[in-house]
Amino acid sequence: MSRYDNLSTNELIRLWIEEENRNQLTYFRSLNPEGGHYTQEQKEYTIEKATTIGVRATSRLLHVPRRTIQRWLRAKGIKVKRCPDWVYDWAYWRKKRQQKWQRIMSYRKWRHLKREEFILNIDKTYQLTVTYNYYSRHNS
Repeated sequence: MSRYDNLSTNELIRLWIEEENRNQLTYFRSLNPEGGHYTQEQKEYTIEKATTIGVRATSRLLHVPRRTIQRWLRAKGIKVKRCPDWVYDWAYWRKKRQQKWQRIMSYRKWRHLKREEFILNIDKTYQLTVTYNYYSRHNS
C-alpha cells in the first residue's frame, strides 16, 4: 500500500506541485554547484522564469531576493513595475472606504446638535451658508 492511496485529489495535486518546485530549485542550484556568485546561466534561467510566472513567484521558487531579480531584468532592458497591478486597485478602494467612514463619523459628531443651533443664510447669489450658533447652547 502506497502513501498516496489515501490522499485526496487536492493533496495529490499539491504534492506534485511541490515536487515540481523542488525540481526547479534543484536545477537552478545545479547550474552553479560551487555556490558563491550567481552564474550567467542562473541569471538567464531566473529571467526566463520571471517573465513567465512573475518576479515574486520566481523569488519564492528559486530563493533569490526579489530586488536581485528586478535588477537583472532592468539590466536586460525589461521594464519592472514597482508593485503588482492589484495594489493600485486595493489602494483606491481602501481610500474610498476611509473616506466613507470619515463621512459617517463626521455625521455622528454633529448628530447630537439641535436644529436651532445652526444659522442658515442665503446670500444674493443664492448660496446657502450654514454656521454653528455657539451661543444658543452655552448661554441658556
